[in-house]
Amino acid sequence: MTPGPQRTDERRHADRVTRSDRSRTNPSDPERPARPEDVLTRVDRLESELGRLENTVRGVARVANVDVGCPCNRCDRSYLLISDDVMACPVCGYRRPL
Repeated sequence: MTPGPQRTDERRHADRVTRSDRSRTNPSDPERPARPEDVLTRVDRLESELGRLENTVRGVARVANVDVGCPCNRCDRSYLLISDDVMACPVCGYRRPL
């Protein structure tokens, strides 16, 4: 019996599971867990990328005359942006005057 056609959302879910499984395994041998050295290399690479992104956000905020504040207490998915005496969350739309 051949499997029926997959819905698009099922394929996306299957892709997500596959991607998350890759982070826990050795790419050359999916059955063997990743070595600690591989995990440390990946963490170092992610920390470098995070630093570059933080520097980019600071630069964009400086050019746009906006300050980056604390994490949003409402959604906790973004930092508040402060401009013209107003704090605003770009994700959930929360706004509060200073």
